[in-house]
Amino acid sequence: ALPICGRYVLSYTSKVLDDDFSFSLYIYHLYWWEFNIHSKLKLVRQVRLFQEEEIYSDLYLTVCEWPTDSSKIIVFGFNTSANGMLMNMMSDENHRDIYISMAAMPPPTHCGQIG
Repeated sequence: ALPICGRYVLSYTSKVLDDDFSFSLYIYHLYWWEFNIHSKLKLVRQVRLFQEEEIYSDLYLTVCEWPTDSSKIIVFGFNTSANGMLMNMMSDENHRDIYISMAAMPPPTHCGQIG
């Protein structure tokens, strides 16, 4: 995904850890990579998403950015499976685990620079 300023590529990782009770714990990180057509992507910022939450299933992530405020983004995550079965994307939201993180964008000076 390219945010509004077009200078960054966003990516994320999920890491699965096993706890003492045979549950899988998921940890998510979001990355901003500086985009320059003439060179390799350069990591600019990394944040952990949904800090201090215990997440026990894989999440579907959506990134939202305001058209008038490019200083922050919202990352919305919800589980896509329950008991190993894929959930219908339009199913009742009352049966999903939902997580939200807000993250600051890298300094706006990067958006104005042409590389």
